[in-house]
Parts: sequence; structure tokens; C-alpha cells
Amino acid sequence: MKATRDIYLLYIVTIILLTAACGRNGWRDSANRRMRTAYETGQKHFEKGEFPQALSYYYQADEAADTTDGDCDYGTLSRVHGQIARIFIRQGAPNNALKELRLVAKYADRAGDTTMLTAQLEESANAYILLNHTDTVLPLRVKASEMYARKGQIAASADALCPAISVLLENQENDKAKRYIDLYEKMAGRMDSSGYVLVTAKRFDCIKGTYYLNTGREDSAEYYFRKEIAASATAQDFMDGYTGLYRLYDRQGQKDSLAKYARLSAEMNKAYYRELSAESSQLVQTVYDYTHSEQVAAQKTQEAARAEKAILLIVLGVLVLFACVYGYIRHEREEREENWNRYRQSMAIIKQAKTDIMMLQAEGSEKQQLIAEKESVIEQQKKALETAARKIHLSDKNERQLLASDLYGRLSSCAAKGIAASPADLQELRHAVTETFPKFHDFMTTHQQQLNISEQNTCLLTRLHFKPSDIAHLLDISPSYVTKIRMDLNRKLFHEEGSAKTFDKRIAEFY
Repeated sequence: MKATRDIYLLYIVTIILLTAACGRNGWRDSANRRMRTAYETGQKHFEKGEFPQALSYYYQADEAADTTDGDCDYGTLSRVHGQIARIFIRQGAPNNALKELRLVAKYADRAGDTTMLTAQLEESANAYILLNHTDTVLPLRVKASEMYARKGQIAASADALCPAISVLLENQENDKAKRYIDLYEKMAGRMDSSGYVLVTAKRFDCIKGTYYLNTGREDSAEYYFRKEIAASATAQDFMDGYTGLYRLYDRQGQKDSLAKYARLSAEMNKAYYRELSAESSQLVQTVYDYTHSEQVAAQKTQEAARAEKAILLIVLGVLVLFACVYGYIRHEREEREENWNRYRQSMAIIKQAKTDIMMLQAEGSEKQQLIAEKESVIEQQKKALETAARKIHLSDKNERQLLASDLYGRLSSCAAKGIAASPADLQELRHAVTETFPKFHDFMTTHQQQLNISEQNTCLLTRLHFKPSDIAHLLDISPSYVTKIRMDLNRKLFHEEGSAKTFDKRIAEFY
């Protein structure tokens, strides 16, 4: 019985653990899936130039990520923060961008994504350009270009050089800038490892124009500035070309052209900042909404953690209470069984001592000392008998006399030896129970027609506290059949469904 109960408890614990594991795996898959979906939606908006909407979805992707899980998709998460950084750089918020780029490096490193680590260097250089930390830009961009080149990504390696060249030209380091211009043009037209052919970037025309302007080759400078304007599609591209021509004509002293391109540059500058301002206002609202949602999410997380802790404490409390109740019931049952064994043992010792005294008395007066010893044993066992009777709540005097009788002793001996009781002993037991328990006798007489002989004998033996295994021996039937009889008797006599133990308790109430 104990083994069955332990197996059942182990089964319950296993089910709980498996359910928790499955739930955890389901959450993990769901977190990565939700992050990727939000990121992909953000990318669609980014490609359309809808940066506020893109930023909103990138924030959703970041919220969906579960960084506490070892199977978190850190590669996608690093790209999420990379795109947020690009938007911040576009909006002139380099400090916010650098904060995001530190997260890019952290998550890309966990994912082992060297491409994102290289891209992080490029974007960091862009942020430092906005901060006017030009000394930091060149080594970052050169390192990024070298890393792309080692991977065979020629186009990316070349593109990484453009901002570095601009910084060198701004600092009038024209010879050094020329080396990188030559390297860039050397890569143009080549196919990289992914099959991509590098086409000279539009803004590279402006870079070359600036180089020629710095080195006094004004005709070449004008050519490339005008080429930049012809290929321009955005206000920023136009502004770069117009600004280049403005600087050229300022140097040449051409006042009419100077005024024209100053006006055009100013108009493009206004247009560019109008676009930027509109985007920025939306982005500020998006960042505010995200910050607010972060606060709400943090509050909900704290509430959920407190609730989870409370539930855990309640569950632990219930388990401890269950263990205490179970331990108490088991202890009481074992103690009661032990007291019954002591009671039966004391009765057997008393019976044997009385038999020995009768034999010693028949042998003569010289056995008086042995007789006195046996009488002392009887007195000691009577005290032990009284103590055991109190502990098993055996207060009825008639019942105690029946349990101390020779008949009960014979039945106990048969049960201990595993042999069946004789029909004569069972019949004698019926008469003894009739005299000892009148209410029990009346109850059995009322239901006698409903019960067969095995059921009647089971009632008698159960009422006299015989264990189910002892009843099986005395009636020469199987223990499982004894259990079935007791459950059937519970239904027949008390008109209720219940366990065999419920029947034992109910039948013991009759005296």
C-alpha cells in the first residue's frame, strides 16, 4: 500500500514537472517568434522610410525578447538594437545611439555574429562623427573595413571607408584621404564573396569633389559636385552638392553663383530639417510611449513576481500541512496497531501464566515460589493490558473480557499461523458477540437476510478488531476478496459508497 502511494505521489510530481517544462519551452518559442515577427514588420517600415513606425515595432521586438533564457535568439536581438541605433543616428541623437550600440555588441558577441560586431563599429563611428570626436572615427572605420575584407565582403569593406575619408578631408589630411579614395575605387566593379558588385556610391562623388577642391583642382571639383546633384534624390544629397559648389564659388569669388548656391543650399537645408523635424516629433512620441510601456511592464513584472512568490508560499504551506497531517495519521495508525499487538501479547501471556499456575498447583505445594512468580507476571501484564486498552480506546469492560477469552486467543493463534478458523469457533464467536454487544447483535439481526455467511463472519471479525489479512486467513479467502466484501458491506448496511476502512470505522461504533 505504501509503495502504491509513493508511486502515485511520484507520478503527480512528474506530471507537474513535465507540465512546467513544456510550458517553459512553449514560452521560449513564443518569445523568439514574437520578437522575430515584430522585427520583420519594423524592417518593412524602415525600408519605406517610415522610421517612427519602424522604431515602434523594434521596441516591441525588444520587449518580446527573453534574455533570461539560454535559447534566446541573440542574433535577431542584436539586429533590433542595431536598427534602433541607426534611427537615432539619423535623428542626430548620438548618445542614445551609442547606448543601443553597446547592446548590439553584447548580444552579437553572445550570438557569435561577427558581421553585426563589424556593423556596430561602423555605426559607432557615425555616432562619434555627430559628437565631433573625429579622432575616434578613423580607427573604427578602418578596422570595420579590414574586418569586412577578411570575410571577402569587398563592397561592405569599401563602403566602410567613406565616412573615414570625409573626416580626413575635413581635417585637410588630403594625402591620407587619397590613399583610401584609391583603395575604394580599386574595389569598385569587383564582385565580393556574396556575388554583390560594388557600384560607386552617389555620395562618393561629393567626397571626390571635396578632395579636388582641397587640392586646388577646381574644374574636377565642380564636375563631381554637379554629378552628385544630378544623381541626388533626397534633400540631404542635394544639400551636399549645393554646399560643395557654394564653397567652390566662394573660393573663386563668383558672387552671382555664390549667392545662387547659398540660396539653394539654404533651401535644401530647410527642407532636410523639416523632414527631420517631422520624423523627430513622431520619434520622440514613440520613445515616450516605449518608456511609459517599459515602466508599466516593469510594474506588472514586479506584481507578477510577488503573486508568483505568494502562490509558491501557499503551495509550499499546503504541502507542509499535507505532510504533517499525513505523518500524524500514519503515526497514529502505527501506534494503534502497536498497542493492539501489545494488548494481544499481554492476553496471551496472562493466559499462558494461568495455565502454568494450574499445572504447578497440581504438582504440589513445593511449587509455591513458581506459582507466586506466575501470579506476579499476571499482575504486571494486567497493568500493561489496561494501558494498551486506554490507548486503543477500549473502554467497554465486556469487550475487554471477550478479547481476553480463550476463544479470542484461539482465533488469534490461527490467524498468526495462517490457518482457517474452525466452524465451531466461528459459531461460538457468534454467541459470544451476541452477549457482549447487544446493539451490534440487533443491527446484524435486522440485516441478516441481506448477508451471506462470509459477509456475516467478516462483520464479526472486523468488529473484534481483526486485521484484513487475519480475516483472510480465518475465513480462508483472499485479502482482495476481504476488501471487496467490506466495501460491499458499506453499501448494504450503511447505504453509502465508501472505502473498506470507512466500513471498519462504522462497524466499530456498535456495542
